Amino acid sequence: MTKQVNILSWRALRDRLPNRWNLTRKGIDIPSLLCPVCSSFPETNFHLFWDCNVASAIWKFVFRWVDIHPPNILDLTDLFNWLDESTSINSFCKTILDSIFGTVIWVIWSFRNEVIFGKRYPRSSELVDKVIHYSFLWYSNRNRKASKCWNNWMQNPLLDFAL
Repeated sequence: MTKQVNILSWRALRDRLPNRWNLTRKGIDIPSLLCPVCSSFPETNFHLFWDCNVASAIWKFVFRWVDIHPPNILDLTDLFNWLDESTSINSFCKTILDSIFGTVIWVIWSFRNEVIFGKRYPRSSELVDKVIHYSFLWYSNRNRKASKCWNNWMQNPLLDFAL
């Protein structure tokens, strides 16, 4: 999963995912530009991964979970630039947050694809649990020498480190 999350994040940050907006820019005829998750706005990367009501709820949870005030961003690149440039967050916490942010992108993209291609409509209520679970697995696999306790991770993954 680690490579898949890295590649998906890389493609999302470069606006290279086959969302509805990008497909129409390539001349592919699709029935609707609207986001398949909320059906309210065109499906751009920014909308799908940050502004959509499902994505927005996940990000609100994530920033409450790690006890950090969310940044004001204009696109996904701004989010990762904010993380890289933040002087108030140490490198251990940045690594954890990078894992969580990548996992959020993965979970939202997977949810979106399940909405479009799945046999049943997925439950958005399960997304936060997936973010917690998959981010723990992803961080643990990327940082094998780091010892993170599952119970601490569920409470706040940054608690063991001073910001």
